[in-house]
Amino acid sequence: MFVNIGRVFEERKEYEKALDYYKKALDGFKEFNNRRGRASALVYRAGTYFDQGAYSLCLADLEESLALARESNYQAFIIDGLILKGKVFQAQKQYDEAIDNLMQAAEMAKKIGSKTNLSITYQLLADLYFHKGDFKNAYDFQGLHAVYHDSSFNAEKSKQIQEMQFRFETENKEKEIEILKRDHM
Repeated sequence: MFVNIGRVFEERKEYEKALDYYKKALDGFKEFNNRRGRASALVYRAGTYFDQGAYSLCLADLEESLALARESNYQAFIIDGLILKGKVFQAQKQYDEAIDNLMQAAEMAKKIGSKTNLSITYQLLADLYFHKGDFKNAYDFQGLHAVYHDSSFNAEKSKQIQEMQFRFETENKEKEIEILKRDHM
């Protein structure tokens, strides 16, 4: 719960409040030896540090989060941590380190079939290669980003359409039942 409250404050750019709630979450997860919970709180807190430009604090939290996530085989947070590390190194113009972390994230995202993370990772790699002057790789990764972005977008829209269709059918059946009940009274 504290992590979610922290995320709300982070969205509102109230970073100090977000950091307070992430600390509360971390304290609770540590008390109950919840490694996955700690990994998630750390990666979110790292994101707040990133937004503030506090890259050394961000990297420290990411290292701890990645260690916990790897112990628990929590692949989603390993991927998120590697992507964020890539963004930190990109911001610091350490392009080779950024590429290394993002390539690791892409490999894991492929293994678990995360099209959204592949899209994000490929976009970041395209930007990195562009900044390095490697326009062929920049172009190739931009193409991969487009493929996975479209695929991810289409899957999400398909899911939304199915949910809307289900709600529509459910509402119609409920109306039919109400009509039948009234007719039999």
